[in-house]
Amino acid sequence: MYWSIIIFKHLIEKHMARIKNGITGGFSGKVGAIIGYQLRGKDYLRSKAKPTTKLPTQKQLANRERFRLMQAWRSRFTVFFATTFKNHTHERSAQNAAHAFNAGIIVGEYPAYYIDASKVVISKGQLPGLAGLNMQVDGEKQLHFSWNNSYGNGALSTDLLSILIWYDEGDIYEASTTAAQRVDEALTYTLKYPGGQTFADVYVTVLSDDRERAANSCYMGRVEL
Repeated sequence: MYWSIIIFKHLIEKHMARIKNGITGGFSGKVGAIIGYQLRGKDYLRSKAKPTTKLPTQKQLANRERFRLMQAWRSRFTVFFATTFKNHTHERSAQNAAHAFNAGIIVGEYPAYYIDASKVVISKGQLPGLAGLNMQVDGEKQLHFSWNNSYGNGALSTDLLSILIWYDEGDIYEASTTAAQRVDEALTYTLKYPGGQTFADVYVTVLSDDRERAANSCYMGRVEL
């Protein structure tokens, strides 16, 4: 046992891995074909990927394109999702939660994939949403939201209405996680409307004041600009 530990330690030092928590703990780095890493406080091992000369299949190419498109889409909203999916960080990262709950937004046939904006989810959880939520748009490009106060199942007057405006399904968006409180029953939101945009998709959700709980988000529709 003693010599096994010495040999293992020598291998780790030779391959520049770092021992955590002593010789009985996990390690980070690469030892031969094994890679050690830590995720959310737990130690893991995985094998180093082997290079291949095989050409990817059509299915593999399609999966890679779907993943690439999803990653590019999600990265637009990294800061926003860090808040709206915070309620899932006890089990995974907020970004992984955003990825998982939006797995169905990429539609079409390879290679002509596209994002179905109506399927986008900006939060998911057990907090009650806003009863009777409605949106009207006026000629000044103002969004008028109204809803009915309802409490129970953990809903509080201080819950926050959060809003995401995504322009032209591109890189431009605006958002607020503190646009109004549940108790307000109404909100008028003026679009900043960056020049050259032709439409905006509108999403609304509710977060608890400490951001530890969230409701299922609502797609309010597309606003023509």
